[in-house]
Amino acid sequence: MDSENRLLPRLIQARLETACLGRRIYYLPETDSTNRVAAELAGHGELEGTMVITDFQRRGRGRLNRTWQSPPFENLLFSIILRPEDKVANVLTLTLVFSLAVSRTLSAVLGKDINVKWPNDVVCDGRKLCGILAESTVRAGRLESLVVGIGININTRAQQFEPAIRATAASCRTLTGRSWDRLDLLGRILTELENSYTVFQADGFAPFIKAYRERLAILRKPVSFELKGQVTTGLVEDINPDGSLAVILPSGDRRDLFGEEVSLL
Repeated sequence: MDSENRLLPRLIQARLETACLGRRIYYLPETDSTNRVAAELAGHGELEGTMVITDFQRRGRGRLNRTWQSPPFENLLFSIILRPEDKVANVLTLTLVFSLAVSRTLSAVLGKDINVKWPNDVVCDGRKLCGILAESTVRAGRLESLVVGIGININTRAQQFEPAIRATAASCRTLTGRSWDRLDLLGRILTELENSYTVFQADGFAPFIKAYRERLAILRKPVSFELKGQVTTGLVEDINPDGSLAVILPSGDRRDLFGEEVSLL
């Protein structure tokens, strides 16, 4: 593989317009999980904004111990080390803010209606385009670091998706019929992530609620989820200030979801 097709730090930084995110980069041609590597680096005191990026993950992880599969040299797979202030250190709301940032960027670049699916997916027409996994390290009751892993399908062809997910997955390429410059998209995404993170640090989730609600693909739609060991259904009513999802149950009661797996009916 030609070096110009790899996500090398010098090529990434040549296009960066950020002040913090991606200013220090660890590039791994192949790894098991960028989140694992970033968590180790964070534990050794690596600076905020440091990014771990790879061209191939052997065991990429998503929520609920799912795997994230991606063919080599086609997509964006990276993790960022963050050290937010305690007052805004909320894994859920930061995940929502970052998914909103990715959806905004991809909407602008692709010219498509890109939405979010609570709590950590970016979707288009119900097909998953991006997944985000935020993991925290807490010591002595205090948040020490957050690692946010982001996987975005950029140039994966339809036939490269495994049959089991082919009907529910998308990439920038399958949505537009053309290939995309990964370095260009990464630079744009990091800029939007940094801008959003700066606002989040200052004011928390509040400035993002309206925009998130407008992009929420399951708003006012029926969903299923597990409640006390039983699968139940409800209608998505709203997103709450703490990032939880407000759902109206068939009984008329309201339930706020914080990490449950939600599926559109």
